[in-house]
Amino acid sequence: MPKSSTGSESAEGGCPAFEKLLIEDQDLSALRTEYARRPLSERRAAAEWAYDEAIANSMFTAALARVDPDGDHQAGWPAGFAALAIDPEYAPALLSVGCYEYGTGRKRQGMDLLFQLTELSPRTPDWVEIVDKAGSFLVNFGAHDNACRVYQAALKVRPDQLEFIIGLGWVLCRVGQQAEALPSRKRLPRLPTKARCSTIMAGR
Repeated sequence: MPKSSTGSESAEGGCPAFEKLLIEDQDLSALRTEYARRPLSERRAAAEWAYDEAIANSMFTAALARVDPDGDHQAGWPAGFAALAIDPEYAPALLSVGCYEYGTGRKRQGMDLLFQLTELSPRTPDWVEIVDKAGSFLVNFGAHDNACRVYQAALKVRPDQLEFIIGLGWVLCRVGQQAEALPSRKRLPRLPTKARCSTIMAGR
C-alpha cells in the first residue's frame, strides 16, 4: 500500500481525517478520481483487494513491531482508507474508517460514515452484520444516542430484522430506559415475553 504523502498528522488520531486526505493526499485523491470512472463491479473488486491488503499489511507491521520494537515500521494509511477512496459505498471500509474516525475523536466524520451504512441497499453483502457492528461499536464507546440513531435508521429499512430490534432494545436497556425499550421487546417475533426480555437484557 502506498504511504500517505501528507506530512501533517492529527493530534487526535495520528493521521489526518479521511475527508481531508481525499483532498490533500495525492495517492488517495488519485484513487478516488481513477475509480470513479470505472464500472461498479471493477470498483468493488478493487476495493475488496485494497481492504484485504490493508488488513494483511497491518498484521504484518504489528508482527514486525513485536520483533523489532525500535524499528521504523510504517503501515501506511489506516485499514480501509484506500478501499473507501476506491469505492465510497464499500461497507466494510465504511465501518472500519467510521470506527477509526470516531475512535480518534473525529466524531462527526465517524458518525457520517457509520450512518451511511444504513443508507446502503439491504442487499449489500453482510449488511445486517456490518450495521449491527456499527451499533455495537457505538454502544461500547458509550455513544448510546448515536447507537440508537443507527438502529432506528436500520429498522426503517428492515422493520422485522431481529438483530436491529435486539440492538435498539439493548441500547435503551443499557441506559436505563426500559420503558422505551418495551416496544422493541414486543417486536421480537414468536418469543414468550420472558424470553424477549431475557434476550435483550443479556446484551446478545
